[in-house]
Amino acid sequence: TGTELWRRKLKPSPFVTISFDGRSLFAAAAGQVFCLDPSTGDIRWQNKLPRLGTGVVSFADSTQAGIASAMAARAIATSTAAAAATAG
Repeated sequence: TGTELWRRKLKPSPFVTISFDGRSLFAAAAGQVFCLDPSTGDIRWQNKLPRLGTGVVSFADSTQAGIASAMAARAIATSTAAAAATAG
């Protein structure tokens, strides 16, 4: 209830992106990706992404819920486009 459980220093970076898949917490900072234990904050692994720069890293959702959501959004967009084509 608002109590900090742990804190982990990563690479100094003006931007940090995070993603949680239910088992692992992924964080990216200064062009490196880290996999953290969500209970302890311990680093499970890290990838320095050699020769890929230090820009902002974006995570995609590959969970079943994320995939289902993307498929539903595509179906809605397809239905909307088909209805507009029929009406026009």
